[in-house]
Amino acid sequence: MIVSPPSILLVEDNLINQKLFTMLLEKFGHPVDIMSSGKEAIEILKTKRYHLIFMDCKMPDMDGYTTATTLRHMHITTPIIAMTANALKGDREKCLAAGMNDYLTKPIDPKMLITLLDKWINHPPILDMDRLLYIFSNDLPAIDTFLKNALASLGKLIKEIGDSIQDQDTSVNDLIHKLKGAASNSGMTQLYEISKKAEEKALQTDWNGLKKIYAQLEEAIIQLKIVLVMA
Repeated sequence: MIVSPPSILLVEDNLINQKLFTMLLEKFGHPVDIMSSGKEAIEILKTKRYHLIFMDCKMPDMDGYTTATTLRHMHITTPIIAMTANALKGDREKCLAAGMNDYLTKPIDPKMLITLLDKWINHPPILDMDRLLYIFSNDLPAIDTFLKNALASLGKLIKEIGDSIQDQDTSVNDLIHKLKGAASNSGMTQLYEISKKAEEKALQTDWNGLKKIYAQLEEAIIQLKIVLVMA
């Protein structure tokens, strides 16, 4: 069986940056499609899916922030990595609020690029949108309402889990099992995978391990809010 390498979409208007970035990605074994504007990216993503999107923040006509938010409103949940020449305080928060999951500063550091590729390509999908579209018969407003209500409920549940871990209360086993089931049924793939690891630690009464995994549970909720533009 031949497995295709993960595909990447690069949204960048600068021709030199396009060439350099493409050379790096192809060197690491990833095929790249290039779009020179936010509008072009929106059009291709109506019909094609990628494992990862790198998005320049400063583009004419439609900047990366607006493009990312538009894609999230189109229910495209692919991880988006912002590319910016700035590393100023507040930049990360601006990227997250726009619906981007992470960011990479220019000039590009190949080591940091490898780190981001490992982090996001070898990452369980944040949300299984195909499952939700099937369950809700392609009713996007119903999916939005369901996910927002589910996130509010799961956020409270995760806080209860955190309190139980802090108190070393064995009732945490039932709470994590409940979280795992809810995440699975809701198509929250990343949260489900982390919940499975948490359940293993809970069954082993590994409180230190649970504390570490709890931080991952909180991050999974943040990533869900990002792709739903609720950050």
